[in-house]
Amino acid sequence: SDVCSSDLEAEKAFLKAIEVNPNFAQAYNNLGKLTRGRGDSKGAEVHYRKALELQPDFAVAASNLGGLLVERGEFAQATEWFEKSLALQPTHALYNGIGILHQTLNDQEKAISFFEKALEMEPENPEVLNNLAISYQSSGRADEAARTYNRIFDINPNQSEAYFNFANMLLGMSKYDEAVTIYRMALQVRPNNAAVLPYLVHARMHQCSWENLSGNIDTLIANTERELATDAPLSATPFGLLSLPTTVDLRARVTHRVAKKIVDTTRPSREANPFTYAPRGPKLKIGYVSPDLRSHSVALLFNGIAQHHDHSRFEVHGYMVGQMERDHMTEFFKKEFDSFTDLKDATLVDAARKINADGINVLVDLAGRSEEHTSEL
Repeated sequence: SDVCSSDLEAEKAFLKAIEVNPNFAQAYNNLGKLTRGRGDSKGAEVHYRKALELQPDFAVAASNLGGLLVERGEFAQATEWFEKSLALQPTHALYNGIGILHQTLNDQEKAISFFEKALEMEPENPEVLNNLAISYQSSGRADEAARTYNRIFDINPNQSEAYFNFANMLLGMSKYDEAVTIYRMALQVRPNNAAVLPYLVHARMHQCSWENLSGNIDTLIANTERELATDAPLSATPFGLLSLPTTVDLRARVTHRVAKKIVDTTRPSREANPFTYAPRGPKLKIGYVSPDLRSHSVALLFNGIAQHHDHSRFEVHGYMVGQMERDHMTEFFKKEFDSFTDLKDATLVDAARKINADGINVLVDLAGRSEEHTSEL
């Protein structure tokens, strides 16, 4: 409540400043930051654009607007504002913002290069270090990610988001004991960090750690109901709710919310890439996309299907995504498909372009809303 109170006081002060001087661009920029912090993206955009209308060379406002547009998935517009800001005043915040843009597009190497430029200007900036660690993690460089997370904790041990991200990496590596420890540190720093709880519950279930687990689950469900009712960002995922004692109705509402978000955030990319499809030809082209064309339960279940396609009637293509290790099962699938494309390092847009260029008629997502989130392609 103290934070909310101070925000309201700050907002009153900025509005008063504008009343005294209607051309006070800095006040509009600060209002944009406050409004964005409250989750009002459109309101924040109005304030940032007003600041830039009053002061076209306001580099910080241009950068802030770029960052806001990245959050909304409006990548082309975001790039324009970032480039304007970069020409006016290169800052660590701007390099960080452009890094986030490339990170969002799954172009991790470019993201890493921009985060490194930001760190040249501010070597101990925890936000930039956290983003760098995420890109290392997303590109499969776990050791570098771990070193970067530990560097953050050495600088400032009160970074709840960094603990959360580090624990997610450990969870993905099946290091459940370590993950639970780090999740609890994230909650110790910020007890109301609702995003941590679904992952902590998931990790504890892997541990078979039942003590007070029902209390954690009850809180998770209550958080989810509150988030749905208030239109707040969801802390639980549809996949995460599958293994919990939740109602079908709750799972359906969460799934609809997540689906809507995916539609909204991908709309600009879809509009920028209005794919057309060539005629089908003599064979129906089927594509399978998955991070699990490797030693994994999905691969074992899909194995029989892969071996029994009628290649005289169907053309079958495989697309492997994600950073998980490729192995002998991957080699097996390469032989079963008419073509196999490893999209490990492709941006999401480039992956979509490749699949479209192959003329796929039916694309099957073998993973859905699971660990690698392939359905976001």
